[in-house]
Formats: sequence, C-alpha cells, structure tokens
Amino acid sequence: MVMIDPGHGGDNTGALGICGIHEKNITLPIAQHLAKILRYTGRVKPWLTRNDDRDLNLDERAVLAHRMNASALVSIHANTAENEHAQGVEIYFLSLDANQRKREVRAAKDQSTTLQKILDANTINSQHRASQQLGFLMHTALKPWIRTTNTGLRQESMALLKKTNVPAVLVEIGFLSNPTECVALQKAIRQHEIAQAMAVGILRFIAAHVPMPP
Repeated sequence: MVMIDPGHGGDNTGALGICGIHEKNITLPIAQHLAKILRYTGRVKPWLTRNDDRDLNLDERAVLAHRMNASALVSIHANTAENEHAQGVEIYFLSLDANQRKREVRAAKDQSTTLQKILDANTINSQHRASQQLGFLMHTALKPWIRTTNTGLRQESMALLKKTNVPAVLVEIGFLSNPTECVALQKAIRQHEIAQAMAVGILRFIAAHVPMPP
C-alpha cells in the first residue's frame, strides 16, 4: 500500500498562486488522479491522507502512513519563490544528517538491548536508502513527462519527512509563483500528466522493494 498525501487542506490553504489558486486546490486533484491510476493497475493499493478539503496536522499524516503499514509515503505540494521565473519540479527526501539525529533521539529514549538498538539503527538507515531510491525513481519518471525544468532530487530536514517511519518523499510539482506554471497546474490535463509520471515512479519503486503476492 502507498500513502498519498495531498498537502494542506481546510483552513491550511498552503501557498497562494500568482493566478489566484490556493495550493490545497492543486494538490488534492493530482493526488486523486494518482490514486485512480495506481488503483487501475492493480499492482498497488493507494490510500489518501485526505480525500476532501480538510486539514490534517503532520503527526496525523505520519501516523496514518505507519498505522496503514504503507510501503511508501508520497506527499504532494506546490512551490513558490520570490523570482517569478523559478519553475520546475523538486523532490525531497530526508537528509542524512536528519536521519542521524533521528537515530540519536531514538537511542536516547530506548531502554532495549544493544542488539535491538543496532537493529533500529539499521532500520533507519534502510529507510533512508529506500527514500533516496523512491526520490530518484520519481525524479527519473517525471523528467520525460513534464515539459519544464526538473530541478532535481534534494535532501532536506522537512518536518513531515522526519516524522515518518516509512520511505517517504515530498514532491513539489511546480511553482505557483510562476505565471505560466500557475495557470498550467490548474488544468486537468496537466494534473493528469503529473499523476501519470508519479505513478510510473511509484510502481518502479514497488517492483523493486515490495514482493508480489504469489
């Protein structure tokens, strides 16, 4: 199962685009398109953190992915910048430094055996590698589909990524501060193109990391 997280929602509208659209109204339809595509393939079960205009805090989104035993979490957002010419897709996974801090915090709280601590550290390292691979596969899938700049794969210490216990990436699908991208991101055909490309990356990740049932 893959957890799809449409960023923002409810009173948390996210960024306001130069064309007047709020981020929350871009992320939800793209997430719904993505879920529909994945469901149609029959290869992975998609689950949305929200399927309507409601706000969830970061803890709720992370806990939901963990509770549902998700194989991955993909959080969808839209970018802004002071430079209105900034454009393209950015994909983030948790930085190695942030993973190190996560290990240190867990170790400080952990009263279990040394072996268990080693296993926990190995789990976090494995999660970091899987998140990096998920980001890479999403990046390579989006690049030929999206007719704009793909600014690449980046490591950051983002709050949601720090809270998750599953492989996770945050995808910024374009710049709402760019007049051309802001208009394009409102169009159903553009939203569907983005969802299709994201689905390719997710399916490649699932094929590499999740055993298929007999």
